[in-house]
Amino acid sequence: MEAFIRVNRTFGSGLPQTQAFLVGISLPFTPRDPGMRRDAPAPRNPRGVPSDPDHELTIFLGRTILNSFESEATELLGATAIEYRRRLEGHFDVSIGYFDEGGLDSVRRDGIAPQIWFSQRSADGRWMIGFGAGPYFSRDFPAEDRRNAGSSVTIRTSTRYSMVIGRHIRGHWAGRLQWNRTLTRYHRDTDVLMVGLAYQW
Repeated sequence: MEAFIRVNRTFGSGLPQTQAFLVGISLPFTPRDPGMRRDAPAPRNPRGVPSDPDHELTIFLGRTILNSFESEATELLGATAIEYRRRLEGHFDVSIGYFDEGGLDSVRRDGIAPQIWFSQRSADGRWMIGFGAGPYFSRDFPAEDRRNAGSSVTIRTSTRYSMVIGRHIRGHWAGRLQWNRTLTRYHRDTDVLMVGLAYQW
């Protein structure tokens, strides 16, 4: 484990110019043993739990924040999701999840998000970090003031990218902290901040 301090300065021809100070801790990460056959069973610890599991099912709760001047947000646990993740060769995972972004009147939306992930585990297998991206197929429900005017549900395709930090808890269980950004072409970009409990096998 290492600690670091970083200073970033942004220069431009006009204003604004920014300066950021960052303090962080880094953990060493190692890839999965390249000699391990993909069809071979994952090694198990004395309790019979895979030490390097290939499958993961996670339940998430969190909050949706609309990227607007008012930054409207749902209640603290107003957003929900369920996600299945499958580990591939090397540093890559794939996932598919259903997300309900909660009860914001200006953006009532739920949908399916398949993603490809670049991820890495720590040397002891307890920590993981990953970055994912993919399409987001959503249903957009009309705002309350338009529901009585005959507006209907709209099916849209947007782009979603995500970051996740995970920590093994015990046995088959792990915790997840995930940030999801949805990019739209109709001024309804959102950040969905979620905490989850994962079952691995």
